[in-house]
Amino acid sequence: MRRASAESITTKIIPDKNRSTDEQDRLKRFELSISNFSELPELIHEATVAMGLLDEDGANKQAFARDVLSIEISGPGYPQLTLVDLPGLIHSGNKSQSETDVQLIHDLVDEYIANPRTIILAVISAENDYAGQIILKKARLVDPKGSHTLGIITKPGFLRAGSDNERAWLDLAANKDIYFGLGRHMVKNRADREVMTLRERNEVEMNFFSKGAYKDLPRDQLGIDSLYIRLSNLLVRHLERELPSLKRELDQMLADVQQKLKEAGVKRTTPGEQRQFLTAVGAEASEILKCGVQGQYEHPFFPTIATDKPVDAQDNHTRLRALVQFLNHDFARRMHEYGHKYAVEPKDRKDADKKDEQKSDYLGLNPKVMDWEEGTRWVLNILRELQPLDHQPTILGDIDAMGRIAMAHVENVAKACAQFTHGTISTTVPEDVASKIWSLKVDPRLRKQSHSAKDELRRVLKDNRGHLISYNP
Repeated sequence: MRRASAESITTKIIPDKNRSTDEQDRLKRFELSISNFSELPELIHEATVAMGLLDEDGANKQAFARDVLSIEISGPGYPQLTLVDLPGLIHSGNKSQSETDVQLIHDLVDEYIANPRTIILAVISAENDYAGQIILKKARLVDPKGSHTLGIITKPGFLRAGSDNERAWLDLAANKDIYFGLGRHMVKNRADREVMTLRERNEVEMNFFSKGAYKDLPRDQLGIDSLYIRLSNLLVRHLERELPSLKRELDQMLADVQQKLKEAGVKRTTPGEQRQFLTAVGAEASEILKCGVQGQYEHPFFPTIATDKPVDAQDNHTRLRALVQFLNHDFARRMHEYGHKYAVEPKDRKDADKKDEQKSDYLGLNPKVMDWEEGTRWVLNILRELQPLDHQPTILGDIDAMGRIAMAHVENVAKACAQFTHGTISTTVPEDVASKIWSLKVDPRLRKQSHSAKDELRRVLKDNRGHLISYNP
């Protein structure tokens, strides 16, 4: 309902998001307007056909759909109010309504009333025992305190005056049983065979509530006219309570959208715009890469160093120069400790010192330790087998250990460079473009450079396995 200078009734269909794109477009085009409520049944019939619930002849095709039929009623006497009329809950299927339909209705009702910003109108009929009407249970499950639930009692004409049943319903109307924070409201429906205008219907309702036990109930809790006003006032108070949290959510949504717009970057539909875009992001990425290589970390890309964690920790991986220096020192230490096949202990080394320096292996490497006497005999035996002044590779022993340590170092540095470069691209380039730049350009180039470094290392190791002769006079 909307307040307007002229009366009008407009209908449109909001399609279910699970429909196909073509079906959604077709239903969105449905829009009809009428000027009199007497035309409303025909309008609803046309909308029902459009949604596929009826065929052109009016025969049922299916009982329910998840599409929303929006009826906007405008006029000078209407309050600002939006109502969502959900299908009545049913307990089991029959020949007209399948078990799938039953579950669809329950899911639909649960989806709407689960929203804490929704004012739940728990409609129950006095024609049946209220204890068995499942909407009361559903409402209390999602709103235990009843802070946003208003109970609506319909068809009080079925209650026999003065009966215990009428008294029980009046207690319910007075909120004495099954408490709802927003209270209860009672309206009288037209009988199935009653045909009358809205004005006549309202007059009959006012006359009914002016008699018997109903005349003692508060007037603002009876009738359709007071329900309009009550709902409008409830909605205003409800919005006042929800506005702070709604503002926070809207602020967060705005921040998310702005972030996505920033990530999307500038428009780039033409080749010129695309070149301009790539030039801009390339320049920014290049600046960050340069800072990382030179060890200048003033750019906002570089976070504060996590001093409580190692240099090679994930939190510090953006400081590339510091990380590579750390890996170089670690490589030198590993080479000193594990790069040789044999270790000869000094002559004056004590057993206690040997025990203190015992270490675990690295890459499966652990040099064989010999004491001074054993080492001396081994070296003398090797020298006797060599020609004077010849330096054969035999004296070097097995250089595989050095090769494995060096190869591991190359891989560690390559990994650090790739991780830093990937982080730079992910930060400076929108996600959809960053993945393409990385997979199509940068990652293949980094892999090629890594392979070249490993090939160069293999050539160095091959040279170290060759036979050398000294020509020093």
